[in-house]
Amino acid sequence: MNQKSTDEKNHQVPIMSKIYGLASSVCVWIGAADKDSKIALDFIKDEVLRIERFDELCEDIAYSHKWGAMVNLMKRPWFSRRWVVQEIALANEAVIYCGKDSISWKNFSDAVQLFVEVETTTHKLSEVMKMAPKFYHVPGWFQYVYCFGCRSVRSASLCLVWSTSCLRCLCSRQRNREIQSAKAHLNAWYRNLKAKPYKVDYSLPFIAICQEFILFSIRQSENRTQALDIICRPWAPTPTPKKPEIKGEGHSKPDDFPSKVDDDQTMPSWIPKLSGAAYAMYTHPNGELKMGRQNADPLVGLPGLSHRNYSAAGNRGANFDVLRFRKREGHFSMYVLGFVLDQVGKVSIRSQSGNIHEEWVSQGGRKDINDDPPQEFWRTLVADRGKLGRDAPKYYARACKESITKGLPSGSLNTTELINDVRSSVVAEFFRRVQAVI
Repeated sequence: MNQKSTDEKNHQVPIMSKIYGLASSVCVWIGAADKDSKIALDFIKDEVLRIERFDELCEDIAYSHKWGAMVNLMKRPWFSRRWVVQEIALANEAVIYCGKDSISWKNFSDAVQLFVEVETTTHKLSEVMKMAPKFYHVPGWFQYVYCFGCRSVRSASLCLVWSTSCLRCLCSRQRNREIQSAKAHLNAWYRNLKAKPYKVDYSLPFIAICQEFILFSIRQSENRTQALDIICRPWAPTPTPKKPEIKGEGHSKPDDFPSKVDDDQTMPSWIPKLSGAAYAMYTHPNGELKMGRQNADPLVGLPGLSHRNYSAAGNRGANFDVLRFRKREGHFSMYVLGFVLDQVGKVSIRSQSGNIHEEWVSQGGRKDINDDPPQEFWRTLVADRGKLGRDAPKYYARACKESITKGLPSGSLNTTELINDVRSSVVAEFFRRVQAVI
């Protein structure tokens, strides 16, 4: 596809799903080989997929460099491309190529699923990595590993927004039942798209494209109570502004939307930017690339795959008759029908880096530091949910009490230190959830 040709992209992009869906096999090139890729692929094929030895691999420090090589392979740019969901999920068969080495997508995804399952459940691998000299000073090395290959996929289309979790299913921690559910959703979207195609027009200004995409997504939603979730979940990349093409005297690009899109004042709030995503890659002081949390998770969750989703509208469906967009001076507005839920009575100190300030505790109704925290307080800290959208486990209350009793005399609780340094998986799990919320 000629990426410099708007006409060619407008013609080819709409049929990409058909191409991948009808292909007998999809070849995935993730780049040239390097020392880590060779180690990682040999490790997967010769050792990780031998289930009888898997526990040994997770507990022996001798394998730490191989796990590190596998993570580096997962950080390759291909895994963060926005189109990989349809390339993989719609493929009848897929093979990954790295240099001269190759591996089937099935074997690769099985290995990554095993890896992420053991890390998110037990954090064994992080403990082993702490003991390895190369990784000793990098706490939480594998903490958000399940996000490596899906952090940017969510920005392509509504299907790709929610089927980010489909990719996570294929190469992460979800069970077979959820994999099948994700594939069913993707196939349903594909059928709907064939019946009512999404018009691709690369000549439009960026905000106009976003408006069309949001409107299309809302109207395609199977569940009207979740139809507006698209404006609550970060997905939109911030493009580099480009000069308009001049096609004759007096011609300029349409003025329906501004051309400057790299400014928060220009980007409307109904276009949630990808910079607001929960995780981002950053370079650790030792030079290694690492995934870390930068924002809270969106409370709306992922449709169809979470155990329980929040619904800002309760059981009210989106009113399509009211939905509209209007250009105003210097900005654009999206109109939807809403209702007043409540009014904020008091605002406390804002959390810095996901930390808990002592003022929160007193405002949350806890008069004595040795008292049990009120249910309303600790449940608010975790948004009344546990991992993967499940009900909040009761032990969260005990973890909250123990941490506040021991840590608050300093003025605030540093949640990151509690996750990395406290030798308690219960406390660490509680504060991972707290960070996901605050």
